[in-house]
Amino acid sequence: MKTHLIKVKEELYRIEIADLKGEVFCNFRYEQAYQLSHVVWKGFMRPEAIIEAYKYMGYFCGKHGYLVSRSITDCRLTDGSFYESNAWLLEDYTPRLIKRGFKYAAILPPQELAARISMDFYLEDARNMYIIKLAETYQEAYQWVIQQPFSLNPKPENVT
Repeated sequence: MKTHLIKVKEELYRIEIADLKGEVFCNFRYEQAYQLSHVVWKGFMRPEAIIEAYKYMGYFCGKHGYLVSRSITDCRLTDGSFYESNAWLLEDYTPRLIKRGFKYAAILPPQELAARISMDFYLEDARNMYIIKLAETYQEAYQWVIQQPFSLNPKPENVT
C-alpha cells in the first residue's frame, strides 16, 4: 500500500508507524492466538496521519489474513485533539472492521485533556457499535479482552 503521510516499518506480526520526520506515533502488534490487535498511540498526530495509519493496519491484517475480533488500544501517551478523525473512524472504518468480525475493545484512555475529550466524543457513538471496556492498566485490559468470545468470521478481508 502506498502511503503519503506516514512511514511504515513492517515485520510479520507487527508494524511501526512514523510521521514523515521519522517520529513513531503508532505501534501495532497482532496476537494470532487471541485474534487480538495491540495498538499503542503516542504524541500528537495529525488527523490525516491517524486515518492513513488505520488504513495501513487494515491493509496489513488483510494481506496476512489476520482476523481481528478484539483489540487493546493504548492512548495514554497521546497529546492533542484527534476529534477530526472521529467521523471517519465511526462512519467508515469501524463498520468495515465490525463486518470482518471485530467485537471487543479494551481502551486505555488518554491522560492529556484535549485527547481525552476527543476520546469521550468517539466513545459516545462507538459504544453502540461494539463492546468497550475502559481500563487503567495494560494488564487489566489484556485480562478482560482475552476472555471475550472469538469471532467466527472465517474470511478476513482488507478494510482499507
